[in-house]
Amino acid sequence: MGLFDDVVCRYPLPHHQDASFQTKDLAGIALGDHWITGTLDEYEIALDGRLRRHVLEREWVEDPSTVLGGCMKSVRDRWEDVPDAHGDVRIYTAVSAANAPDDPGADGGDTACERPGQWIEFRIRFTNGRVQDVEDLSRPLTADADSGEAPPPAAAVSDPESATPQGSDEER
Repeated sequence: MGLFDDVVCRYPLPHHQDASFQTKDLAGIALGDHWITGTLDEYEIALDGRLRRHVLEREWVEDPSTVLGGCMKSVRDRWEDVPDAHGDVRIYTAVSAANAPDDPGADGGDTACERPGQWIEFRIRFTNGRVQDVEDLSRPLTADADSGEAPPPAAAVSDPESATPQGSDEER
């Protein structure tokens, strides 16, 4: 598993513009630390395509009435641009069938509980801290998605009808 970062995308997306996304890619792109996969930070992709990071500065304040004898107090809260961001970032979220806009359960068909939701994912390419390209990688969730695991990457999903037969000619 691991930690993740939250992303709000104000830059135009093909769909799900108002969704809240997660990613594990921004620590490497924004902070330059490719060994960390997420730091529970908040990011924004601004309407003009700039990548911005929410920075909270805190300081220790003594308080004998607390269990630890003090607490962290926010002293500065700001958004800063990440001008050196360069690379691909995948942002993703899952939408349950109950929240799907085209729920056929209302007309007596299958109910939202019987249908899997949708995996919403975009690959966003940054160059010099700005969006260069957005690719939609979204797909339906499978019925066995209750495992808690993220669905496989879109490239790993194949059509069984077009699959090449495995094994030698004698085995087939």
